[in-house]
Parts: sequence; C-alpha cells; structure tokens
Amino acid sequence: MSVNPGRVQKEYWLVFAFSAAIVFGNAYLILVNHDAAFSSDEASYLALGSGNWDVNITHRYRVIIPFLARGLAEILSLLSGKSGTLPLGFSFFVVNSTLMALAGTVLYSLAKTVGAGVAGRFIAVLAVLSSGYCSYLAGIALVDSLYFLALALLFYSLVSQNEAALFGCLILGPLAKESFWLFVPLTLIFGRFIPLHRLVFYLVLAGCIFIANNSLVDSLSGLPVPARAANAFEHLHNAGRTFRKFFSLSGFMSWFSAFGIFNFLVLAGLLSRKLRLKPGARLTQMQVLFLLIVAAHVLLSGDIGRMWYLAAPVFAVAVALTTDRLLAPFFRREQISLNEPELAEQQSK
Repeated sequence: MSVNPGRVQKEYWLVFAFSAAIVFGNAYLILVNHDAAFSSDEASYLALGSGNWDVNITHRYRVIIPFLARGLAEILSLLSGKSGTLPLGFSFFVVNSTLMALAGTVLYSLAKTVGAGVAGRFIAVLAVLSSGYCSYLAGIALVDSLYFLALALLFYSLVSQNEAALFGCLILGPLAKESFWLFVPLTLIFGRFIPLHRLVFYLVLAGCIFIANNSLVDSLSGLPVPARAANAFEHLHNAGRTFRKFFSLSGFMSWFSAFGIFNFLVLAGLLSRKLRLKPGARLTQMQVLFLLIVAAHVLLSGDIGRMWYLAAPVFAVAVALTTDRLLAPFFRREQISLNEPELAEQQSK
C-alpha cells in the first residue's frame, strides 16, 4: 500500500499544531507569572544568553538554547525598533515551547510506530504535554527542552530503527546535557540495526563534538578550566538523600505529579491486562533499561519530578496502547448504541 507523502506531511503539521496549542498557552502563564528568583538555574542560562560565561560550571557548556534565544532576541529587538534590554526571557519561552511541541510530534510518531490508533496517539501527546513540568520547562529560561527532545528522538529511533534520527540525537543529546552519556549502553544494545562499526563511529563523532564544544567554551570564556570530574562526583552525594526522599509523601507526590492523573490510565491498563509486560519482547526490554537510566537521573539530580518527566517516551507508549485497547473500544460501542435508533428508523422506512 503506497503512502501519500503530502498526506503524511499534513498529518504531522496537524500534530505539531496540536502540540503547540497545548504547550504555548500554559507555558506563557508560567513566563509572565513566575518570580525572577524562582530558579537559580534560570539565572545561569539568562546570563549565558547575555554573553556572561561566569556561571555555574554545570550550566556553562549547555550553550545551544541560550545562543538560539539570544539570536531570536536580537531579531525581535531589531523588528520592534527598540534598543536596550533584549527580550531574552520571551525568546527562551519561544525556543523552548517550539522544541517541546516538536517533542510532542516525535512522541506521536513513536506511538504510531508501536501500532497505536489515532486516538491513542493524540491522548499520549496530551498526557505528556499537559504536564505541569512541560509548562515549567517551556516557560522558564532553562535548557531541558532540547534534552527532552533528544531523549524522545532516541527512543523513537531505536523503536523505529531509524538511523538518521539516531545519528541526530547522538549529536544533539550530549550538547544538551552531559548526562546523555548515560544512555550509551541503551544505544549499543538496541542500536544494532546499524552495523557496529558505524554505530561506534557515530558515538566517537558525538564525543569529539562534545569535547570540541567544551574546549571552545573554555577558550571563549577565558575562565579557569574547572575540575569537571569533581563536579560530576558531587552529584553522587544526592543519591542517598534522593532515595530516602522518594519514600516520603513529598517524594511520592513529586513522582506522581510528572504525569498526574494519566498515571491511573496506565495503572488501569496494567490491572485489566490490556497492557502487558513481555520480558522477552525487545520493546519491553528497551523500556525497562530506559526507565532504569532515568531513575539514575532522578537519584543523581535530586529533582524527582522533573527528572522522572524524562520517562515520557515510555509513558507515552503505555498511554497510547492503553487508550487504544481499553478506552477506544468503549467509545466505539457507545457510538454504535447511539446510532442504533437512527438505523432502526431508516430500516423501517
């Protein structure tokens, strides 16, 4: 069966518009209503966007989003004819919201790849992008949106066995956040649809670009080169504290809040056995390893909710399949029952 490229293109433009409609409105409320001192991370990235390199070393090398926001701010300032203060906060909002909408489109494609119907795909996108964490990441001057997109693209590329998508996320992921390297085992295990020598080449190339980026930042900043290894090991101190916090009420609520009430939909799918874990299945194995790596992010970061939100690709698949198998048949039965009087009337004539 041939696929109409124009129809597919229109489908994904529609999905992007749907995703953007969810993201932009909610994120804008965060943008205009949060205090400037709300997030210390935000202060670092705004400083980077302003050309100040003297920020927290954890943030200093994540330059893509700040530079994109700065470029957009310059364009907006030029178009408005106003000189002086650049609209950096608004520019971060536009860049981050656009990237989150793109991530929603990738998740839709992921749900389609695993066989979910149209309703399941759209509900999966809604479940992820309606989260408060999506509004948080899009509405504040942060860089998590690019990392979120890279992880969505990584999971999609491994499930769909799309080499171009895998190459793109391997290059972008480490530049978005250094913790992307934690996903290398996942890539090596499930990326074997590509010849091993080519996959290793992609990883080495990604590493070279990552090192070149860090060296360039060190050169441009003129600041002393920090002890990156020591900075990385500092995050290990968070693990024990985060583990204990997870078993408290606040820790549980942080975890639950990542996807909110949609957690109950996945739970219903598991309890009704409409959603089954098959240990021997490639998809299940991929999901388990992906979740374990996200759990490592949670422990090392200490921010349970925001890091668990990175599990969105796995969650989107679960929501899409549950909707398809549990909810969609119910609505089809309801539609049939509603149409029965009309059919009976037509048959009587």
